[in-house]
Amino acid sequence: MTKSEILHRLGLTEDSKVVILASEELGFSNSINVGTYDALRRGLLTSTRIMVPAPWARGAISSYHGEDVGVQLVTNSDHPIFHFAPLTYAPSLFDGSGGFPAEVEDFWDHADPEETRREARAQIERAIYWGFDVSHLASAKDAMVAKPEFFDILLELALEFRLPLRLDKSQDDPRLGFPAFSLASDEGVLTTDQHVDLWHKEWLKFQNPTEVFEEVALSIKPGITEVTLRLGEDSAELRALMQDWPRYVSFQQMASNSKAIMDLFGKMGIKVIGYRDLKQASQASS
Repeated sequence: MTKSEILHRLGLTEDSKVVILASEELGFSNSINVGTYDALRRGLLTSTRIMVPAPWARGAISSYHGEDVGVQLVTNSDHPIFHFAPLTYAPSLFDGSGGFPAEVEDFWDHADPEETRREARAQIERAIYWGFDVSHLASAKDAMVAKPEFFDILLELALEFRLPLRLDKSQDDPRLGFPAFSLASDEGVLTTDQHVDLWHKEWLKFQNPTEVFEEVALSIKPGITEVTLRLGEDSAELRALMQDWPRYVSFQQMASNSKAIMDLFGKMGIKVIGYRDLKQASQASS
């Protein structure tokens, strides 16, 4: 089934402006778990992603009540306090500190594709075993997107588990040197079209979350766009872990004003959905 046909099932066309409001880092800390679930239940978020190797991943499943949760495949770990390690026996995925390498380039230089495949599959299977109804996949830091030998694994897993994949049309020739987006489309993997990361430097100049969402709404193009944010409940834990904790808290506090954000997108002719909507529409055909 083509993307056009799947969108039609959702009452949309390829010219429709569609947004998925997603957060990352579920499982990283208790504060992030609490803030993320609060935002999902109040309607500020439509999807989130679990980091299965993260220290509070089990805490995330204990608070799970069927929300739209995907898997953020982890192959790097650059936090100065929490250093994630592989779930599987994968010597090539370890750095000298006993966990995933901090830099994506180190992963590219040293990771064995077969060990990477086993580890990525294990992270998905662990999330499913815990009880998550996994809605989609994404590669943390896009580490598995930017090199063809790892992108092949990502596509293979998306097909095997029949899950949508977070991608961006810009992740194609000439920036990558190979047509990642086109390859995914040719294989029948359902993907997003654009990606707006509110932690990217171009968005950091906006301190007020309301202003950020207003600017985002103006920037949305036809197709499916993931808008990525991070949020967390204000706590001593969050302040100790994240230098930019005020930004996490400011977005979490927007959960109480989620209706205004949805109204803003609606007035701009933007449809807000979740990854589960895409997954269900695509699987309904098979």
